[in-house]
This record gives sequence, C-alpha cells and structure tokens, in this order.
Amino acid sequence: MVSETGSRLLDETRQELLKMARLVQNIFHKTASALLERNMHSARDAISLSSSAQHSVMVINKRVTVVLGVVCMRGKSLRFFASAMSITKVLKLISERSAELSETALTLAKMTPFGFHENLRYTLNTVGVVLREAIDNLITPSLVDVERICRTDNELGKRFGQIEKEIVEAMNTSSALVEKGILLIAVFRSLKNVSELCMDLIELAAYIDTGRNYVCTAATFVSADQKKD
Repeated sequence: MVSETGSRLLDETRQELLKMARLVQNIFHKTASALLERNMHSARDAISLSSSAQHSVMVINKRVTVVLGVVCMRGKSLRFFASAMSITKVLKLISERSAELSETALTLAKMTPFGFHENLRYTLNTVGVVLREAIDNLITPSLVDVERICRTDNELGKRFGQIEKEIVEAMNTSSALVEKGILLIAVFRSLKNVSELCMDLIELAAYIDTGRNYVCTAATFVSADQKKD
C-alpha cells in the first residue's frame, strides 16, 4: 500500500512525464510540418523546443531519484518509478531525432524538390499516429491496442525498405540527385528510428502495467517468455 505522500508524488511524477511526452509530440509535429511544407519557422521551433525536453529529463530523473530514496513502494508503483528514467531517455531520443530531422529540413528547403513527397507524407503521418498512440498507452495501457500499433510498426518497416530502394534507383539515374537522395534516405531512416523508439515506450508501459516484459515481433506483441518458447 502506497502512503499518502507516495501517492501524491506518484501522481506529480506521472503528470511531469506526460507533460514531457506531449512536448516531444509537439516537437515531432513541428518537424513534420517543416519537412512536408518546407516550413523553416516550424523547423527552428522544433530545434529550440528540444532543449526544453532535455531540461525535463533532468527534472523528472531528479524527482524519481529522490522519491525512490524516501518512499517505500511496491508493485505497479515501484515498476513505474523504476521505468520512469528509461521513459525519459526514450522521449529524449525522440526529441533529438526530431531536432535532427528539422535541421535536415532547413537544408532540404534550400534545394529543389526531389520527389517522394507522398511517401514522406504517409510515413510522417503514420509515425505521428504511432507516437501519439504510444504516449496514450503510457496513460491507459492496453495490450489489444498495442498489438495493432505493433502491426503498424512492422508495416512501416517494410515500407521504409521499399522507399529507400526507390530513392537509390532514382539516384542511379542522375548524379545531380545524389546529394538530395542521401538526405532523403537519412530522413526516412530517422523516421524509422522514431517508430522503433515508440515501440520501446509501449514495451515499458506494458511492463509497468503487467510486470512482464513484452516485445514487438514480426507477427504480434508477446511476452518475452512466449518469444523464447
């Protein structure tokens, strides 16, 4: 049973973590606007906001360290605090990938369009949905929802491979497309990484909720024990 003080600290930490998660979601949204609309203002906003995400990591991790040192917890509450630093690390990485993508968007905005705009729109929108649902799952964990998100992530992985192959083929037709093609490949690889980081959030949420380690496989979302079998 968590004490009244522990319960209050738990709620406050959850709110801080959710605030950081929504900030990271906003950073990604601005990055998507920068890439799709060649919006340099949004790109600079995303880069600037990423420093706020860095600050949130320090604030939350300090709070978690203090709470674990003074309050006795068990069960789901203990799993939450034990996982909170890992969650902030993943959110920080997503904000960093987003800031890097915004830096690339500033470079791409100075170049003539290369193409692949619809592919970019699809992947940005889909990764944005995966990120939103991963954050929602931190609040209300659901293994049913997670299985669907896992399938989406797997489909994205296949799509990224196909897009990269098409970009390389386009680059082979003209040396003038090489520089822009390399930048675009880097963009899609970073988006793939963001999607993978979202799955890390989902796995952490599942652990907090159930006490079991889950992983996203090529087929579904299963416990690590089932995967071994």
